[in-house]
Amino acid sequence: MKMPKNYDEFKFWLLSQLPMWDYICPKCNQTIDRQIRLCPYCHEIIAVAVRVPPKVLKNKKALSEYIHKNIMPFLKPCELAYIARYFTIIFQDGFESGNFNAWDGFTGGPNHATDWSVQGTIIHDGSYAAMCTRNAANRWGGYYSLLGGGYFTELYFRIYFRFDTWINVNTSMTFQYITSKPPVLDIIGAGIRNIGGVRYLWVRRYYPADQSFQYAFNWQLNRWYCVELHFKKNATQGEYHVWIDGILYHSETGLNTSGAPDAGRASFVQSVSVFASYPAHSYLDCCILADTYIGPEVKFAGGASIVPAAKALLGGM
Repeated sequence: MKMPKNYDEFKFWLLSQLPMWDYICPKCNQTIDRQIRLCPYCHEIIAVAVRVPPKVLKNKKALSEYIHKNIMPFLKPCELAYIARYFTIIFQDGFESGNFNAWDGFTGGPNHATDWSVQGTIIHDGSYAAMCTRNAANRWGGYYSLLGGGYFTELYFRIYFRFDTWINVNTSMTFQYITSKPPVLDIIGAGIRNIGGVRYLWVRRYYPADQSFQYAFNWQLNRWYCVELHFKKNATQGEYHVWIDGILYHSETGLNTSGAPDAGRASFVQSVSVFASYPAHSYLDCCILADTYIGPEVKFAGGASIVPAAKALLGGM
């Protein structure tokens, strides 16, 4: 790859990596390969596919997803590291400092911060990850970022999370929240809920009204999960999304979320009333806050990885 020398060159380089056109069936309008002569959707015989502007340029999310899937996996780590200078990340921490100093504070029960530590044995990436050790019931808490003092009407929050002990029947465990700055008002959170012995992905959002959602999910012990939350504040186009490992599980659009506060704080909070046994451990790594979809890390042969762009790759164009 010829490295761009400045942001203007970077924009043109990025455009050169995108498809110039999409091609659709003239009968059913489904996107097809331009060389296809029989539509796989409606079975129309196609003399010439219809050329239309590419869908990836219609919105930031479509563009970001295309780049994650079709461009980043084919770049070298050094190339990704170079072009990352053109991206904006609100906050990130993988605990490589060996402590929690990058975070603005702890929220939780009295002396419950002692349950948290940074260790180098069970990690997702790098040399360290955070660990929470619970030795008794009814302990909760975690660390939070104040997003550099900023206020955001749209925010994405991604973590890597794993745990080694099941929660009891008819209990819940949260691990991630987007909230306002103090006085804290919750906006959206995610976790695990056990209902009658069946474990679900649990999502709770608070605007325009407090509502919980459960989704069937095959949770497994001792496995890393990439969990990403999204909140957008708008009077008519408010949104909430939750992805796990890049797969969208919760999606709400067209909401009136104007009554919500601006996002001003994000936290990882391990909160559960009762585990099935003790000690119980959960782990956290590779946390990022951004104003566009982040997605799972890009992995390379040999185990190397790099954080993908956290800002819309055409932001500012």
